[in-house]
Amino acid sequence: MHVRPENRSARPSGIAAAPCAQSYPRPCCQCDQLPRKASSAAISARGVSRLLFAHVSRAGIYCVDWMLRRWYRVYAYSKMDDDLLRVSIHAVDTPTTLSDGTCAGRGDVVVDLHIWNERIPALGSFGPSLAWASRTRRRIERSLVNLAYHLESRDCLDRCAAVRAEVVFLGQQGAGKLERIAQHYGLTPPVDARRADLGHGLLAYGLAWACNPESLTKKRFRPMRYEFWISGAAFRERYKGRERDAHSNQSRCGTRPDPARSTRRRCG
Repeated sequence: MHVRPENRSARPSGIAAAPCAQSYPRPCCQCDQLPRKASSAAISARGVSRLLFAHVSRAGIYCVDWMLRRWYRVYAYSKMDDDLLRVSIHAVDTPTTLSDGTCAGRGDVVVDLHIWNERIPALGSFGPSLAWASRTRRRIERSLVNLAYHLESRDCLDRCAAVRAEVVFLGQQGAGKLERIAQHYGLTPPVDARRADLGHGLLAYGLAWACNPESLTKKRFRPMRYEFWISGAAFRERYKGRERDAHSNQSRCGTRPDPARSTRRRCG
C-alpha cells in the first residue's frame, strides 16, 4: 500500500498561520534608537519654541515700557553706567502735605523717580544676598547724589517742591521692608498706599520677569501702589554734601560732566 507523505503545511482549522519572519519587529537596539531620536527632536523643538516665545515676550515688554517712557518724558539725567534711576518732571495735581510739614501745592514742580529695571543687579538662585544688597544700596545712593548735582545745575529744578517715588510692589508681605528701605534714603512713609490697577500691576510684573525673573520667586500677584515723598529742601540738604565727592570721582575716572548740562539754562 502506498503511504502518502505527511503534509507538514497542513494545520488544523481555526489556527492562524505564524507570521513570516519579515513581519517581526526590528532588533531591540534599533527599536530603542528610533524613539529616542524622535523624542530628542520633539524636546529640542519645544525648547526652541519656548526660547522664541520668551524672546518675543521680552521684546514686547521693552517696547511698551519705551512707549510709556516717551509719553511721560522719562529721561536719564546722568551718563554713568551704574546709575539705577531715571526721572521725569511733572506738576503737582493734588496738594500734598508731607510728614515734615512741607506743602506741595497745585502746580508746584515735582521730580518723579523711576527705577532703571535693566540695570538692577541680577539676583542669584537663592535670592538676595548681603553682597547684592550692599552693591544695590551703593548704586542707589550714587544715583541720588548725581541727581542732586543735576538739579543744582538747572535753574528750573533748583527749587523743586519735592521728589517723589511711586513704587508698584508685587505683594503685601514686604511692605514693611519697603518702607524701611525708603526711610533709609530719606523718603517719608507712604502718603498714598492702595491697590494698584491692573495695567500698572501687569507692567511691573512683566518688567520684573523680563529683567530679573528670580525676584518673582514665591510672590503672589497682588500689586500695591506706594508713594514716597521727600521735600526738595530736605533732598538738597541730604545729598548736596556728597555732591562734590561724586563730581570728583567722575573727574578722576575721566568722565567729566557735559558742558551743556552744567550750564545754567531755563526750562521752556
